[in-house]
Amino acid sequence: MNNCNRNNLPDEVQSQLAVIDQSQWYILIILAAIVLSYYSVNLQKKQLICSATDPEISKCLPSTLPIQAVSSIMVIVALIFFFHLSGETLCNTPCNTKERCRSGLNHLSSTLVLVAALVRFGLLTTAPAQNSQANVIQNETQLDIDVEPAV
Repeated sequence: MNNCNRNNLPDEVQSQLAVIDQSQWYILIILAAIVLSYYSVNLQKKQLICSATDPEISKCLPSTLPIQAVSSIMVIVALIFFFHLSGETLCNTPCNTKERCRSGLNHLSSTLVLVAALVRFGLLTTAPAQNSQANVIQNETQLDIDVEPAV
């Protein structure tokens, strides 16, 4: 749609279009965060291969923590926008209606997703570095211990 046609639209429609434009922007932020996560996982794969074949080379690869942190922050920023948007929708929905129930569930799910992203970010920033093969082996051993059934 051509932007010059927007001026002829009613104010309410222009307001709705502004919300859609902002939503598209935050969706792009989420997509960029996914690309960063993909890059981070690719680096982790290279680190694993290098640590198994030539540990000296793996020391030259960049740390994935800053990349993962930026990706998480980008997701959190977008989720805050969508959380706020679902809250506004809930507040503007008439009480005792089916739509109000749906808006409430949508806002609850937005809250849970945001909390999950914040917890993940907290775990990411407090986790020990996993760059050495010794840490990977230690974590695999710990996983084996945790999975064994209690006797």
